[in-house]
Amino acid sequence: MVHHSYKKITQQANAETLLSTTINKFNNYVRYGEEITSNSPTSITFIDPTNGIKTTITNGSDSTGTGGASVNNTGLIISYTGGSHQLLADSAMNDGLVPEITNINKNGQTVNYTITIKNNKGNEITKQAVTTRLLNE
Repeated sequence: MVHHSYKKITQQANAETLLSTTINKFNNYVRYGEEITSNSPTSITFIDPTNGIKTTITNGSDSTGTGGASVNNTGLIISYTGGSHQLLADSAMNDGLVPEITNINKNGQTVNYTITIKNNKGNEITKQAVTTRLLNE
């Protein structure tokens, strides 16, 4: 019983950390992006001002994680001409937790979205609605 309670508390703490990390990383990309468009509630496209490349952030798909462990998805994916990679490293998504983005909506100088942290069974652990003010629009 104590072990189960400890595990649940630890997972919740890890989920809160992952939520904060995901929001900060996502905001760092989008806040400074140019020509921002949201074509669906789960993806956003913009010109990355650091390299001038059209970039899209969206939810990952079913995949296999580090070490061959099966995971529901790979978290958020950044795609651009010539490749793609995860927004966060596998090491940031410990305890079988992955972020998911929904409800993306660009409205003038802001982007609204929801980040949900789920466990490897797809159960929601925590989520937060966020509004980010754009600096380059």
